[in-house]
Amino acid sequence: MKAFIIKNLVFMISILFIFLFVNWFGDAANIFSKSGVEYQIAKYLTEGYNVKNVPNIDERKLQKNILMLSQSVPEVIVIGSSRIKLIGSNYSDKRIFNNGVSGCSIEDMIAIYQMYKSKNDMPKKIVIGIDPWIFNKNNGQDRWKSLEREFDSFFNINAVHTTNWVKYGQLFSPSYFQSSLKMLQNRIFNDNHAKPIPVKNYGSKVNTVFRLNDGRRVSAKMKFVSLEEVQDRINSYIQGEIYSLENYNSFEKRNVQNFEMFINRMLSESIEVEFIMIPYPPAVYDFLASNSKYQIIIKLDEYIREVAQSHNIVVTGGLNPARFSLSNKHFYDGMHLNENGLSILLKGKFF
Repeated sequence: MKAFIIKNLVFMISILFIFLFVNWFGDAANIFSKSGVEYQIAKYLTEGYNVKNVPNIDERKLQKNILMLSQSVPEVIVIGSSRIKLIGSNYSDKRIFNNGVSGCSIEDMIAIYQMYKSKNDMPKKIVIGIDPWIFNKNNGQDRWKSLEREFDSFFNINAVHTTNWVKYGQLFSPSYFQSSLKMLQNRIFNDNHAKPIPVKNYGSKVNTVFRLNDGRRVSAKMKFVSLEEVQDRINSYIQGEIYSLENYNSFEKRNVQNFEMFINRMLSESIEVEFIMIPYPPAVYDFLASNSKYQIIIKLDEYIREVAQSHNIVVTGGLNPARFSLSNKHFYDGMHLNENGLSILLKGKFF
């Protein structure tokens, strides 16, 4: 029995060591990196460069570095998830910057706003990307904790922050292990894979991930995809759990309160606010709207329009693609519009 226990203990320790080694040295999102890749990318962007070959990074940390290094504040900023990542200088005749982060939550919106506030200079207009999961307490979005201090500052809270505990918990995360293993292989066999490169122009043939100097993100996955592949991505999207919409039966009261406080704070400072809602592909929207598990997205669309009307806020877009005659060819996967689709949605609109 003793030998059996020792054998299993050694096995478990070995597994934990492998997780720790791969997650530390692979470090898919540069959580533990001391190289300051987010700082380097932010430096290039604020110097007017576009950045080629962008690795997986902590997007919240990138936003913090951008705001720290920026010498001026844009007239218009866009805050939201990856669903608004194509909006930038191509849709504004003013100085605009896209501060979007993947899986954006209410906490992210407030924290990014607060970072601008700390510069004692605010944009004249803030465009808020409204995602259907923002009022879901079970949305699984905890990446905002990279900006926990900024979020607490909005409420004048002096809290004990958990960022480092969350950070080091990733050392033993199975999901982080998968992406870090791929990254470690790349680091061993391809020295240049994770080195951001500043460029003046990025051209139309995007064969890597670019971060543009107005905050937009573009990649080959978005531009070079067949309609058949898009259909496959859409089918795959609705096969399993829907991104951040599981166990979503009602609006989480605290999120609603924080959202309304956020809107009121911006309006009280004479900041123009606009909402934008990006549609789902037709098959995805029909699936969600007809499934009792996800019909709350219809209520969300209605609620946002009620809030907008009560505050004289413009709402652009909506979750239902039928309103805009959008088809699968206007998307590149189950939740993101492509450039053509966004152009149709905005109809030449400038923010």
